[in-house]
Parts: sequence; C-alpha cells; structure tokens
Amino acid sequence: MKKMSKHIVLSFAVSSLLFSQAYALPSGGKFTHGTSGTIHTSGNTVTITGKGQNHVIQWGGGFNIGQNESVNFNGKNQNYLNIAYQKDASKIDGALNRGNNNIFLVNPMGVLIGKTGTITAGKFVASTTALSDDNVKTFLEKGASFSPAFDVSKQGNIINLGKINADNIVLIGNEVEINKGKITLDVLKLEGNKVYVDAGVVKDTKNIVAKAEQEAIIQQSITSFEEDGALLGNSSSKFSFDDSSKVKNWTKYGSIADATEWNKFADFWNVNKEKFRTAFDHFRLIDDIDFSGVKTYIVGDNTSNAFAKSFDGSGYALKNVNINSSNQYVGIFGVVQNSYIRNFNIQGLKIASTGYDA
Repeated sequence: MKKMSKHIVLSFAVSSLLFSQAYALPSGGKFTHGTSGTIHTSGNTVTITGKGQNHVIQWGGGFNIGQNESVNFNGKNQNYLNIAYQKDASKIDGALNRGNNNIFLVNPMGVLIGKTGTITAGKFVASTTALSDDNVKTFLEKGASFSPAFDVSKQGNIINLGKINADNIVLIGNEVEINKGKITLDVLKLEGNKVYVDAGVVKDTKNIVAKAEQEAIIQQSITSFEEDGALLGNSSSKFSFDDSSKVKNWTKYGSIADATEWNKFADFWNVNKEKFRTAFDHFRLIDDIDFSGVKTYIVGDNTSNAFAKSFDGSGYALKNVNINSSNQYVGIFGVVQNSYIRNFNIQGLKIASTGYDA
C-alpha cells in the first residue's frame, strides 16, 4: 500500500505543475475518413461544425484547451472522434462545449482535465488506446455506441480535476484518476490498469462501473462522510465492476485534509459515528495539517475504541500538534490494535496531560 500512496501524491503534484502552464487551442485539425465540416478559430475560441452524423478529426498539432479558451462543437446529436497527435498528454484547462453532441478524444499520451477545465457533452469518451483504420471504420458505423478497447500496454493516464457534465462518460487509460473536481451524469465507466475514484466527486452519478487490471481504490473525505454518509464500495450497488475486471473489490480510503477533518476523524472513530470504523479499510492524509490555535483530538482515546485500521501520512506533516487531555492514554493515537501507522512527520508538539501515559 505504501507504493500506492506515493503514487497518488506524486500524480497530484505532477498534475498541478502541468495545469499551471498555458496551452494553445487545438491546431492542425482536418476532417478525414470521408467526413467533412469546418473548423474556425477566432481569438480564444475554436468552433467546429460537422456536415454529417459521424465525424473524424485528426489534430496534427495536438488537442489542448488553455484556461479562458473554449472549443465548441456545433450541431445536435452528432458524434465527433478527435484524434490528437502530440508528444504529451492533452490538457483541458478551458471549456469544451458540445451543444448536444457526443465527443470522443483519443491521445495515447494521456488526457489531463485541469481544475479550471469544464466539459459538457451528451457522451464524453477519453482514451489512450491508439486507433487503427478498422477501429475508425467501426466508429463511423456505430457512432455514439462506439467505445475504444483498453490496451494494457499503453502508459498514458486519464486524470480529472475539473468539472464534467454529461449523460455518459467513458475514461480508458493506464491509470484513471477522478480525485478532485465534480462529475455529474447517469453512467460512468472507468477502465485501466489502476483506477482511483473520490466518492464525493461522483456522488451525483447514478451508476459507476470499473474494469481494473491491477488496483481499484475509492476514497471519501471525512467531511463528505459527515454530510453524505458512507458512499464507498462493495456495499453499494452504485459502485460495481465489469464482469471481466480482474479486480473485484474496492480498497476503501478515508482522506483527511485539514485540522477540522482530523478532529472529525478522531471523534467519529472514537464514538463510531454511523459505523465509521467499518466504512473504510484505510485512512490517509492528503495535505499537511496545521493545528495552530486548535486542540488536537486523540484517535483511539481508550481501550474500547483502539484504532484498528492502517494510517498512511503520505509524506505529509502534522504541525503544531496541541494535545490537552485527562485521559489515561495520550498521544496523536492513544490506543492502537492490529494497526500500522506510518509515513508522516510531526513539526511541533505540545502535550498537557493529567493522565497516566503520555
């Protein structure tokens, strides 16, 4: 599990770096495979109008949308297959607007939807699987029902930090991550070697189907648990696996982002709020936590509520920890049982105790 936690931290760091840069609009686009239409660029907007039902556009200069830029697909109930040719992942930091159309974006290097990126579509498909001519012909025959096959050897990732509003979303890549942003739709299909999902991001999604070759992780923030109850995993028919998925069960994480969430984490664990202790398999930090001016609650403050899960600090720090307690067992974790706690550091610690063990 240690390797997994490092991966998530690294991926967000890399994503933030990538999304902080500026990217040009899609360029070098041509309708191919017998399809036709117009591509018009004006200022920070590209407008695309197809003349038929199914369209194939090959973007020789790549497909990216910078912040404050937009790409508009005109028409109604049309299908646009966009094939990006570039040396890196497609970055969507602006707006992709579909009208009432279905949008497919294929880039073997990956697709990264930034925190300012927005996508609206009847159906939105992002894939890292390269397409053959036969695949394109299948798209031209099937239109909206077409879905690229997953290629386990491809290394491009699909990462969403933005907002996607569609009736149907299909994301196919080496690693598929939905850990921030907001997704609103009826059906979400995720297919990859590794699949990561934040339940709070997809809480308005009716049906989520995953196909994972190696790993499937779903997490929920402590705040989301308080507001929405347990949203995770196998106990809910909302989260399911494709019959052909090698992974059959979600690994469930509770995420902790700040001092408020830490204290809720401690409180919910200690009193087992809404069966909190069985809602997650593991807990992890997703940011440094500064307790300046805030009392730090003890997790597992007596033998009846000993902490009995795993906790991964993901390399983050607990800063200015301030514990003031009359309990017998005093510490960040008071009593632990059959647990492991690792991978974080403490920067500043103050303990005032009238108890027995500190």
